[in-house]
Formats: sequence, structure tokens, C-alpha cells
Amino acid sequence: MKTTTKIIIGLIAATYMIILIVSTTSLKAPTKYFQTSTRGILKTPNITAIQAFVSLFQYSDDSQGYIVELIPDDKTNEVTIDYPSEVLDVKMKGSILDILTGHELAKFKAENKDYEIVENRAKQTEAEEDATSDICTSNVIVRIKLPRAMLLKLLADARSLNLNGGVLQLDNLSLDTFDFQRDLYLSLNHCNFKQATISVGSQTLYLSHTHIGNLTFYGKKDHDTYSETSISEEEGTMIDHLLLKTTVDMTLQYSCYKSIEVQPLGHEPVDIHLRGVKGYCKLK
Repeated sequence: MKTTTKIIIGLIAATYMIILIVSTTSLKAPTKYFQTSTRGILKTPNITAIQAFVSLFQYSDDSQGYIVELIPDDKTNEVTIDYPSEVLDVKMKGSILDILTGHELAKFKAENKDYEIVENRAKQTEAEEDATSDICTSNVIVRIKLPRAMLLKLLADARSLNLNGGVLQLDNLSLDTFDFQRDLYLSLNHCNFKQATISVGSQTLYLSHTHIGNLTFYGKKDHDTYSETSISEEEGTMIDHLLLKTTVDMTLQYSCYKSIEVQPLGHEPVDIHLRGVKGYCKLK
């Protein structure tokens, strides 16, 4: 076979491969965008429990990456549930609120189709499109406005909040005494407590614009998942006195505490790390 003939055959084969690759690529379904800015409203006269299983990440079946925000509102006698309707489904079973992965999103996950969760597709910048993370879950928030007395009943019942992998956020709540002992991510935003006892298991306590007079906080380790309790203090947080009862090492933002006591609960010593120490500091 002549060299020219071989070259021509090679070019034809290469052209065919390019056409095949381009055709295959063009047949790929476009990425589906689920917007958290598209909201739905559900109203109900009463809630006695909340249970949630929300799986948002494409290659994980775990429930995680969402926030349930409870907002006390004594100007109303009903419950208003504001949720991202393209991402989540919510429904009432009697007085129990169910929060689930949205039907269409769950179908995309099951069929292994490409999707992204964004706040608002129209406002998404090129920089966000080029980001390595396909999923933005920081705005997957269910906001629940309810009478203060109803909120306190939810918090008082140890079986009322079953949020698998989710964060419970309490907004604008003021109490003389706050007692919270659940294996649950907890976020306190613009809260004020004179006395608080908090145990979140091996999860994280988030504090923002919150004042607590005397806080007793428990730290522990989950030996199955190897996760450990932590505290994340954000802007506006102030604790007058912290009694830390812990079996694990902890890191604290020094400026957020006026005084700190540590009581190790296990047989081993614990390390306490202080961030942001400025000026004179007497530790013992």
C-alpha cells in the first residue's frame, strides 16, 4: 500500500473518531440547576415534631448540608414553613413535619444525572460556575416561624427533632435558662441566655451574635465516626463564664470568653487551645 494511501486512510479514521467524540459529547444532557431562591410556603396550625432526611450531594446518600431555622413569632397563632421548593419537599403527617429531598432532585441522583444546587441561576457569576464544588448547600434553609410557646415545647421534647445530618438554628431566642442535650448540630443566632447547659454530642455548636451568662458545655468523641465536639464562635459572641466538661481537646476563641473553667471527664488529660489571645492573659 502506498504511503499516500495510508495517510489518507489515517486521516479518514481520525476524522471519524473526532466526529464520534463530538457527537457523543453533544448528546450528553445539560446540567440541571436547582435554585434555593425559589421558595414554597406551607402553613399549619401546629407542629409537635420535625423529622428530616435530605440527601443533596450527587455521589453520597448521606443526609447532610441543610439548615432548619426556628424563629419565634408571637404575632402569629399558626406555623409558617418557608422552604426551597426546587430542592426540598415538605409535608405534614398530622402534627409532624417531614422534610425530604425534592422529588425531581432525588430522581436526578438516582439516575446519576449532572445537577447543581445554586442560590439563583440568573445571578450566578462565571467565577461560581468555574468553582470546583458542584453543590452549594449553604442556602438550603427551611425557615419555620412559630409561636414562642410552641418552639419551647419542641425543644423540651427529646424525641421531637430528628434532623439527620442537618443543623438546627435558633434565632432571636431569649431565656433565663436554656437546656439542650441532643446529638445534633446547633446554631444560636442573636440569642440571649442567662444560664445554659448544652451538649451536642460529637457535633458542633455555632455561636453568632449570642450572649450567654453562664454556659456549661460538654465535649465528647464518637468512636464510630471519629468525630469530636467543637465550638465555632462568630462575630458578636460573648460568654461571661464557660464551664467546659470534656473528654476531648477543644479550641476556643479567647476574646469570646470572660472566664473559663475546664473539667476533664475522662481518664486522659485534655488540651485546650486558645485562639486570638491579645494583651495580658492570666491562665492560672
